[in-house]
Amino acid sequence: MGISGKAWRKLAAAVAVPGAAIGALAGFGVGPAMASTARPSPVAIETLHGHVAGTGLSPEVPVQESGAFSDHGYIAMRSDGHIINLSGNRQTVRLSRGNIYFGTSHDHYMGTIARQSCTWAYTETFSYGITGGTGRYQGARGSGRARIQVTAVLRRQHGHCTLGEPTPGTVSVTIDARGSFYHGAM
Repeated sequence: MGISGKAWRKLAAAVAVPGAAIGALAGFGVGPAMASTARPSPVAIETLHGHVAGTGLSPEVPVQESGAFSDHGYIAMRSDGHIINLSGNRQTVRLSRGNIYFGTSHDHYMGTIARQSCTWAYTETFSYGITGGTGRYQGARGSGRARIQVTAVLRRQHGHCTLGEPTPGTVSVTIDARGSFYHGAM
């Protein structure tokens, strides 16, 4: 029996909400400090990588930026547990030298459950557009593609994998994004 796209998104939300689940898009404290690099050209390629796994999660995914500039920070979850839940939402990457704002447009999502082990894997790819920022990133613009991958072991109930809360300590989230970055004043 197949599971509809709506069910996959509900499961992604359940995994992401702290208290109701471990928190798919949750993280732990920010990684080690990094100094910014030399001034970039006005248009450059920027990459973002974030990862969190295990227990003791909070509503933040630590991220590292590299390419046009280097910085570190986090993406804070929305109150409903999603980073990206509706096309066009204004999301924030909070970095040590300012914030970068972006909107999203969903392209594709897919989830699978290995029934024997109750291992759940979810991947979502989307386009994003940078819509501005604060501090050093004020006036930032750009666009690119991103992917979020979530894995978790689901709880078993009456011999079946549940589509709700995952087993504590089994959630892993990876976020990768790459695209153009423009900021003439940096």
